[in-house]
Order: sequence, then C-alpha cells, then structure tokens
Amino acid sequence: MPVFSENTLRDFAQRLLEAGGVPAEKATIVANSLVLANLCGYDSHGVMRIPFYVANIEAGRLQPEADLRIERETPAVIVGDGGWGMGQVICRQMLDRLFQKAAVLGIASGSLRRTGHIGRLGEYAEWAAEHGMVTLLCCNNHGAAQRVAPIGGKRPRLGTNPMCIG
Repeated sequence: MPVFSENTLRDFAQRLLEAGGVPAEKATIVANSLVLANLCGYDSHGVMRIPFYVANIEAGRLQPEADLRIERETPAVIVGDGGWGMGQVICRQMLDRLFQKAAVLGIASGSLRRTGHIGRLGEYAEWAAEHGMVTLLCCNNHGAAQRVAPIGGKRPRLGTNPMCIG
C-alpha cells in the first residue's frame, strides 16, 4: 500500500476537489477535514470520500459554492440551511456563529438542514474545545445510507445517526 505524507495528501485532495468544482478556499477546508479523518484512523470519512463528493457535484446534488443561510435566529439559537453546500464548510460556518452566541450567553444551539456530508463529528468537538466550548453534536441522514436493522429486524432500515460529545 502506498504511503503519502500529510502535506502531499492534503495538497492532492485539495487539487482534486478544485478540479471537481469546489472553490479554492472551500477545497482547503474540506481537504484538511478529510486528511485529518485519515490521520485519526477514520478512513471512511477521509480522502476516499472525494469521488463521492465530485460525483454529487456533477449530478447537481451538491452545490460547492453554497454558504450557510440563516433561516431563523434568536440570541441563543440558529436554524440554518446549507443549500446542499460542502458539509465541512457549512458546519464550520454554523459553529463560528454559535461560538459567538455561546461566548455571550454561555449557551447556544443550532440546527442545520440541507447540507452535504459534514465528515467526522469529532473534528468539530475538538475545534470547539480549542475555543473553550463544550459541544453536543448529532446528525441524522434523513433515511439515506440505511445501515442499521431496527430491533428485531433482519435488514437495515435506519441510518447510523451519530452523536459526539466534547
């Protein structure tokens, strides 16, 4: 199996994403996220995702230039729409806004819909900890990627619905 340095892999991932239509600044964020997932041992959320992302861009299911759009907001809550943008980018945009609210109020909560795959949840918990924040992160794939059989079931019907506390 070939072995690549972190920088080589990150550069390659970024160039692939850019060639697939992701703007350079956003490709950097996504490439960093994917390589970090690989380095943490979560290869399922690493650079192997790039063909999936590019195929979804080509099919029009992923909008690489989209940014977070705020649908509703209170002093402590944000409800956002990702416009099917790059999940790692949209998630960071949401967390940036939530960190600002939490810094003032001591707590903040956000809900995000219509975004691409956001990657490894632990990345965001680690990022929040670096900012002195506590996080409870969870996501739902809205019925896609059915991998879990319900209790007593024989076939997968549910998503994994991951959760991360940091």
